[in-house]
Amino acid sequence: MENVHLIKNEDYLKFVLAGKARFTLVGSQNRFTYYVMQPKFEGKPSLTHRFVKVSDASRGNDYTYIGFLKLVNGQWQYRFGAPNVRTPSFNPQSLEVIAFRFVFERAVFGIFDPRLEMWNEGKCACCGRPLTTPESIVKGWGRSCLNKLKIKELASETQEEFLAR
Repeated sequence: MENVHLIKNEDYLKFVLAGKARFTLVGSQNRFTYYVMQPKFEGKPSLTHRFVKVSDASRGNDYTYIGFLKLVNGQWQYRFGAPNVRTPSFNPQSLEVIAFRFVFERAVFGIFDPRLEMWNEGKCACCGRPLTTPESIVKGWGRSCLNKLKIKELASETQEEFLAR
């Protein structure tokens, strides 16, 4: 699991909403890998929407669309599906959908289950490029993206730090 690091709970929403976040949620019985991307409308990045995809074993682990995030009255909400988008492998009761919704909706209110782990995959949450420096790999963000977004500190923790909590 080289170049993969645990994202701290308090950084979960920043990471997920960054623009091109790839991460794996690991619970006691399941693990699911997601890709949350910022769409462009009329050539400009959307400030109010994110598309949510999950790794789909039935499609050779390609990502399948399972819904979107929408900013409504200053609060992010998850919604399953979308008009004219078929998700034949998933429905609102699929474990992958339930897991994402459960974690995301609680994170919006600052509620985190300490038994759940969120691992970044060694790519910048903002631009999706591979991370190369140790500090960037641990944070989950590249230096240029952090500077561009003027985010001073995003942290992640090692497996040892997580287990020591």
